Amino acid sequence: YGDLRYLSWSADGQRIAFYAYTTDLGIADWNVHIYDLRTRQTSLASAARGEDLYPAWSPTDPDLLAYSGGAGSSAVPRLLILYSVSSDARRALTTMVQSPSDFPVWSADGQRILFRGGLSNFYYVKVASGEIVPLNIPAKTIDW
Repeated sequence: YGDLRYLSWSADGQRIAFYAYTTDLGIADWNVHIYDLRTRQTSLASAARGEDLYPAWSPTDPDLLAYSGGAGSSAVPRLLILYSVSSDARRALTTMVQSPSDFPVWSADGQRILFRGGLSNFYYVKVASGEIVPLNIPAKTIDW
């Protein structure tokens, strides 16, 4: 893996997700991978063409969250995707989110995901229903 970024531990401490610039799908692109500490094997988590970035494990189950966008462009709108690692299912939690949209964060109970969409808009999505709730927090009040 040439350029490996954004590591995320699974809740059970046995897997690490990351994204890396690879050619696993026959094109050069950013893809999400999972490294299993027990088997010492790496597998491809994102099986669709297009950039998949910023993986984040659920704190309560083996689901993995990532942003998914178009191939080769970080400026395109992105979907917030939930990967079920146990079943290899993939579910969009949001419709398109304007870039930059980065660093999704799970709530401690695993029921909501906080994310930034656009330059200064913050939202959370309810995992069960997919409902998106805007947070009216001025970006300059948040200390990153």
